[in-house]
Formats: sequence, C-alpha cells, structure tokens
Amino acid sequence: MWLLVALAPFLFALASWNPSGERRIGQALALGLSLPITLIELLVIVLALASGFEIRRTLGAMPAWAKLLLATLLAVAIGTALTAVIPARAWIRTAQLAIHLLFGLSAWHLFRTRWAGLASSAWWWITIGTCLYVAMVAAWVFAVHDEPRFDWKSFGLAVGHIRQTGFYSAAGAGAALGLAAIARSRSGYALAVAAATLLVALSCWSGTRGSLFAVFAAFAAGLVFLPSMRNRRAVVALVIAHIGGALVSLLHQAPHAFYGLWRISETAAATGADELATGRLRMWAASFDAILERPLFGWGESQFLVAVPSWGQFNHPHNILVQVLVQWGMVGFMCWLVLAGWLGWRFLAAARAGGPALVPPFLVAASLATMAMYEGALYHPYPFMMVVLALAFVLASPPPIQLRGH
Repeated sequence: MWLLVALAPFLFALASWNPSGERRIGQALALGLSLPITLIELLVIVLALASGFEIRRTLGAMPAWAKLLLATLLAVAIGTALTAVIPARAWIRTAQLAIHLLFGLSAWHLFRTRWAGLASSAWWWITIGTCLYVAMVAAWVFAVHDEPRFDWKSFGLAVGHIRQTGFYSAAGAGAALGLAAIARSRSGYALAVAAATLLVALSCWSGTRGSLFAVFAAFAAGLVFLPSMRNRRAVVALVIAHIGGALVSLLHQAPHAFYGLWRISETAAATGADELATGRLRMWAASFDAILERPLFGWGESQFLVAVPSWGQFNHPHNILVQVLVQWGMVGFMCWLVLAGWLGWRFLAAARAGGPALVPPFLVAASLATMAMYEGALYHPYPFMMVVLALAFVLASPPPIQLRGH
C-alpha cells in the first residue's frame, strides 16, 4: 500500500497517458478529477480502518475549541455546496477535501502502527516516485507524434497545465534535498543529489519558476528551524542540484514560449509587480470583489470561475488565503486560519524537536506550502496529498530519546 502512495505520480501519469492528445472519456475523468490520487487515498483509509483506526476516537482527542472550529468549517463547506452555482463541482471538491482529511488521519495512524518501520525509507520511495514521473515526461515528449499541433501549454501528463509539473518537482526535490542533508554515506548523498538535480531539471525545462522559488524558500526555513540541516553538505547539494538541473534542462527545448530557462529569466526580469506575478495581482483584486459580494460564507468549493468570471479560465485564484475567502467567506476563513495555524505550529515544533528523519517531510511540506501562496498546491489533489502526508509523518514520529546529562 505504501508503494501505491509513493508511486502515485507514476500511476497518475500512466492513467493519463495518451500523447496523441485525443483523450477518451475515462482518461479525461481520470485527469480532471485526479482519480488515481483519490483512489489511493481511499485505499489508505480502508487499510487504516482495517488496522484499528477509529475516526471518532481520534477526532475526540482534539481540544474542544478545535472540534468546534472544525464542525463550523464543515457546516460552512456543506452549506455552501448546497447553495453553489455549480453544485456538482462544489460537492466533488468538498468530498475530495473530506477524503484528504481522512487520508491524513489514516496516515498518522499507520505511521504509528503498521508503517512505523518506514521512517528510514519512506522519503526515498517518494523521491523515486517523482523521479519516475520525470522519466514518464521524457517518454511522453519522445512519443509526441505531431509536435506542431500538440498542446504544449496544457501538456496533459497528469497535469492540466504545464506549470502543474512544478508540484511533482517541488515535492520530489524537497524530499531529495532533505535526504542529501541527512545522508550518512557517500553513495546515499550522491543518489539524493542526482535525484534532486533531475527534479530541478523538470522545473527548468518546463519554465516553472514557482517550484524553484518554493524549494529555495523551504530550504532557507529548514536552515533556520532544523539543526540537522545546518551542514555544508546540504548547501552543496542545493547548489549542485540547481546548477546541474539547469544544465540538464538544456538537453531538450520544447517548441513553445512557455518553456525553458529563457522563459524563467524573462519573467524574473519583469519590471512591474503584476508582470512579475504574471497577472496574479489583478486576479486577487478581482477576487476581493467576489469576496465582498458574499462576505460571510462565500461561494462554495470550486466556484471561482463563476465568482470571478473575468478570470473564469482558472479553477482557483492561485493563493490559498484568497481561495478560502472566496469559497467559504470570513466565517470559514477564520475557522480554517486558526486550525491551519495550530496544526502548522505543532508540525514545526515536532520537526524542530525530532531527529534527522524529519528533514525530508519538512522540506516537502514547506515547499508545497510556499507554492500554495501563488499556485494551486492546496487545490490540486496530488500536492494536497503530499502536504497532508508530510504533516502526518512528522506528527506521528516519536520524539527523540533524551539522555540525562545531555
């Protein structure tokens, strides 16, 4: 079961494989709803229930105020789904959110029981899964038969837009750099750096600067908060991975202006704030008009295209704070913000107190949380699953043994 989780990017790519661009209905549903990711999460939930996981008991252990906020948030989510302009989208997204939460609780239970022995290998497998996705990308590009007519902007291999490949790159590079920082052998270090280089190359090749920035930001946070990362090998791994990844990305240039290092350098050199943000500032301004229209409870899950019709080509506003405000209003936002802050604080405290094994999941969660501030990392199922998984791993890890006199 753990291999299904780790190999999710590869399995998702297999389910959406069709480089001709002529998708069947099953493939369209698999891609649009990220069905392989949802099915894997459901299987983990079933495994946890069969292993003695009790949802009611686990939720009951939460503080009373947290249970009240969670109940309020769920009521807002269900209430807005009932009144949504496009109810099918709202109900599907609300169901997926519930599955994410149950998956996180299930993974927490399993990491304390059946998966307790995975501490040393879990993030190696996550790295392997994302590297296999890079291999699938290479095979996909090679298999494209009619390049002039191929939709390079959407791409289509387990993504709906080429920028979404950054989710796989950020998760995998974060895990690999974490493994490099704590590696005990030269071979382990070399393998981790090589994997990080390959995953950074995916970002550079696809022109996705957001994942590059996210990994740097997460790495900086790791240096500040995690003593296990404060070594020269970690910094050397970061430098090698990014220089090497940039060079590897030059081996192939996609015939589209959206791709490559030149696109990254051009956008990074933009002079205006909105140009640098590629229109996001205008998107967020338009989103606040929609928030003011329904300030208390919002529009419901996945209603961005009707709430902000001027940006209706997107499913979300590319910022998790704005996203929550649009979908659940101020009431839902305050509940979500307090719960997220509480969980984030516990995660940070556990990661700081824990040992080296918690470095990779910290970097994974921090990278994707950074991306959530300007991308849909907490909208799309795969990166959401990875954030929840990293949280569960860290929070389920036992604190290190403290010896007297040390």
